[in-house]
Amino acid sequence: MKLFVKVMLVLLVLGLAGPFFMKKPDGSPWMTVDDVLPNKASLTHQWQRFNGWLSSLSSGVGRQLGNEQMGKTQVYRWQAADGSWRFADKPPVGAESEGGVETIYVDPNTNMIEGLAIEPVIEPSAEGDAASAGISSIPLPMTVSPEQAQKMMNDARNIQTLVDERSQVLEKMTGGSN
Repeated sequence: MKLFVKVMLVLLVLGLAGPFFMKKPDGSPWMTVDDVLPNKASLTHQWQRFNGWLSSLSSGVGRQLGNEQMGKTQVYRWQAADGSWRFADKPPVGAESEGGVETIYVDPNTNMIEGLAIEPVIEPSAEGDAASAGISSIPLPMTVSPEQAQKMMNDARNIQTLVDERSQVLEKMTGGSN
């Protein structure tokens, strides 16, 4: 029995070490030490994932225990002497005595950009409704009237304008263009 265990251990060691010594057709080994050991970027990524998981776990536990501010970013807001509103992660010096500093808790997972307004779509229920809604009754698919084509072009221009405006807002929020 002892001989069987020794033979199995030798086979296991040879099986694990073999790829390091066997060569591919191009002459390079099938496996190197770098393939086995993780690199720094991989370790950093795994650590960030673990920290994210840990913080989400702790914020979930805090909310269950009644602490609604847990997991949120604390921001201070006050009105400056010139009337403009100021925001910072630390209160201004001497502001405690003024009493004009407000503490705000912001959820980092909240979208701060206003969404697009969606107009309701009126779907015709009969042929008479289709004509009154401005929809052509041409039976061919992918065929539009000139009026509909003009409306589609105007809609495309409006969408492009909205995208450009949002891009400008994002650039202002992030401090410039990439």
